[in-house]
Amino acid sequence: MRKIILPLAMLMMVVAVGCGKQEETPEDALNEIKAAIEQYDYEKFSARVDVRSLLDNAYDDATLELASRVNDFGAAYPDDPFFRNRGEDIVLYNEFNRDEHMKFVREVVSDCFERQLVAPEKFSDDTIVGTAAELRHYYSTASSTVESSTVVENRATLRLDVKFESRYAGGEYSLPLRLEFEKEGEHWKLMRVSNVEEMIVPLVDIAEILWPDQFNF
Repeated sequence: MRKIILPLAMLMMVVAVGCGKQEETPEDALNEIKAAIEQYDYEKFSARVDVRSLLDNAYDDATLELASRVNDFGAAYPDDPFFRNRGEDIVLYNEFNRDEHMKFVREVVSDCFERQLVAPEKFSDDTIVGTAAELRHYYSTASSTVESSTVVENRATLRLDVKFESRYAGGEYSLPLRLEFEKEGEHWKLMRVSNVEEMIVPLVDIAEILWPDQFNF
C-alpha cells in the first residue's frame, strides 16, 4: 500500500505544481483577448493588449503602405482623389491629421465595447458607430486558424488566417494576421499586427465602399 501511496502523492504534487506554475502561451493570451471582446470588457482587453502601441503602429504602417503603393491603388480606384497624390503627400497628410484620425479610432474602440451598441441602418448615418458595428460584425462572423506559433525568449509571433464578412460592404474577405506579442512578467501581451502589407488590399477594398469620399483633400 505504501508503494502505491508514494507515487500517487508524487503525481499529485506534480499536477498541483504544474497547475499552479504552468507557463502561459501566446495562444492563451489570444484566447483571453477573444473572451474580453465577447464580454465587452475593455479593462480585461487592455490588460492583454497594448492598445496604444497596437493603434500607433497600425496607423504608421498603413500610412507607409498606402504611400508606397499609391500608383497601384490609383489604377484600381481611378475615381478616388486620394490616390492621385504622391506618396510623400499621403505621409504628410496623415501625419498632419494624425490627432483627428486617432481621436476617431479611439471613439470607435470605445463603442466596440459598448454592450448596447445599435448599428445604424446605413454606414453613413453615423460613421463612428457604423465602424464599430462593422468591426463587431467581422468578429461575430469570423473563423480563424492558427497557422504557426513562434516563441523566442520574451517575444512571440502568431500567424493566423482569418475569414470574415462585412456588414455594410457585403461579401466575405480573407485576412492573414501576424500578431506580435511580448511577455511582461508571466503574461503575454499583444503589441502589434506586423503584416499590414498583406492586409492592406482587402481593407482598402472595403474602405472604398464604406467611405467613397473619405480621402478628399
